[in-house]
Amino acid sequence: IFYPDTLDSRVAICGIVAESTAIEIFNTDHKLFMDVLVSVDLALKLKSHQLIIESSEFTQVEEKEEYYYIPDVRTTPPVLKCEHSALHLLHSTSCPFCHLQVLFAKALLKIKPDSKLIIKNASPVNITTFRAFTSEKQEAVDFEMRYLGEAVEFRVPPEADEAICAAIIQSCHKIMRGKWGCEKYNFAVMCSKDPNPNTPSRLRRMRHLLPNDKLCETCVEKGRLDDKMLGIWNTTLSKDPVKEERKLNGEPITFDDIVYIADKLRNEDTLHKIATKLGFEEGHKDKCFNGIDSWRIPFMMILEWERRIKQRSSKDISEEGASKRVLARSIMEIANSIDDINQKDILETIARKLDMHVTQARKMSLQS
Repeated sequence: IFYPDTLDSRVAICGIVAESTAIEIFNTDHKLFMDVLVSVDLALKLKSHQLIIESSEFTQVEEKEEYYYIPDVRTTPPVLKCEHSALHLLHSTSCPFCHLQVLFAKALLKIKPDSKLIIKNASPVNITTFRAFTSEKQEAVDFEMRYLGEAVEFRVPPEADEAICAAIIQSCHKIMRGKWGCEKYNFAVMCSKDPNPNTPSRLRRMRHLLPNDKLCETCVEKGRLDDKMLGIWNTTLSKDPVKEERKLNGEPITFDDIVYIADKLRNEDTLHKIATKLGFEEGHKDKCFNGIDSWRIPFMMILEWERRIKQRSSKDISEEGASKRVLARSIMEIANSIDDINQKDILETIARKLDMHVTQARKMSLQS
């Protein structure tokens, strides 16, 4: 519906719809259609002073024109790469990213009255750029919000002050507790142990939860203690943390979960792949399973994996705990890597049973 024979290239590339373009598309009913999109958080209405187009490729902003930001109509491919210094909002919501982008745009444009939405060039469908101004020097600071499936990434340059970062955190709290939000969420930065932050976002990343006054040895060796933005995020989240009952730390695996998994894992090759993924060098034939009946191996495999994870996480704070979420992501990664349709369906069913939101992250990672 938003791709008529219009000359306004800003629609499909930037997600920007001028009111004159809306009239061209919807005729006299344009206000009704656009108001409906705004009411369900699929579009954000902008005054001309809230929008800056810095690219000569597109028609510039006209002072008397009103605009709508509709991120979901962009046809540009997503960019799913992470950055070590960026803040990650980890969430368990299944809210479509088009809603989240509009909600964050609405919130972040309220950081200050002069905050703006910035269009610099062709905008990837999962990225929105903002401009805010520091409190003391009123210096312009451009920062990005990137939707990465299981995480929303905020790329904020070191020129930003604590007031801008605090406003971003407050916006996250408000949205996560709102109608499109979720019961569990948390904040983190990537750990330097992650092999390559420039690879596409995937289901499992090495991260440090924030606030955190202690980093692992690898991060210390990489000079992360001198990271200005990490210090600001730590300070800001120490003052305004996630409420304890809302923290996303991962639900523990229950006895019923183990029974369910054991009942489903009847294929020897699939069991071997999972055992290998969970760190057993020889898969389901690892020496720790010697003398155990085959039907008991899934039980022993998960219990031993939990024990090893707890042992490692007590020594290394970058180690993610043994939770339903972690196990679900490992199983979903295996499902993505095999060709057997029947076994793929079984693994996807197990993963969804453990964590219903793991499929959302999988869909985003497949686009990369």
